[in-house]
Amino acid sequence: MGGLAVEDQSIWLVCAAFYLADNLRFHTGRELLLIETWSMRWRPLFPVSHYRIRGKAITLLQPLLPFMAAVKLSWLDPEAFSAKALRRTKRVLGLYQRRLAPFRVLSSVYFITLFVLGPSATYYAGLGYALSLVIPVHLIGLATLVTLLIVERRAWRMEWQQLLGLAFECAVCPGYFVNICRKLSLGYVRVPGDAVAFVLDQREPRVSAVIAGGIDALLEDLADRDELRQDDDQPIAAYQAWLAEAGAHA
Repeated sequence: MGGLAVEDQSIWLVCAAFYLADNLRFHTGRELLLIETWSMRWRPLFPVSHYRIRGKAITLLQPLLPFMAAVKLSWLDPEAFSAKALRRTKRVLGLYQRRLAPFRVLSSVYFITLFVLGPSATYYAGLGYALSLVIPVHLIGLATLVTLLIVERRAWRMEWQQLLGLAFECAVCPGYFVNICRKLSLGYVRVPGDAVAFVLDQREPRVSAVIAGGIDALLEDLADRDELRQDDDQPIAAYQAWLAEAGAHA
């Protein structure tokens, strides 16, 4: 019976494996991922230091918070601290944070359904009973997702082919569906501005301290790979000046 119980749980383990794999994100060395905090502000997620796959940096998203959006921004922008650029970045992010509200609910419901309800019901009543609970939730969630995407397709600048592809992916792989909030924010939110400058402009001392160490590692990595350009000197100097000012007032 114990072996059977473990075998029954394998479906949820497969879903978890796909979900965790979807939280590994690949991007260029001149891009950074920002993730929301509980206060709806933003903090940077730095990639694995000095390690790339086929030239791509690797960042792991927080797997326990799928309802927290993540976005990808460039950094080393010559106009990093332009007041106009910072205001625009803040406005665009605020707009998409509100637009993501229903998808946060879907991510939360799916996380609980697949990783709490499903395994618990399987343990106490068997896989058949668990599936009788999870499958209706999946079908309702899929119908809700398709409806939301059709209604807001233009707002997300999504082609019909992309919409159908995303819906199909979520239909056949519930583990991916858990990540729907981040899949949209990372895949379809286009944010102008500089990631480092925007986070520093939020003026959070603890975050600034984290950024100081993270920037050093990123710059060293770019230098080692000969990816720094001459026009990068200006934003690097601007970052360092802001950090020095923040340290003086700490």
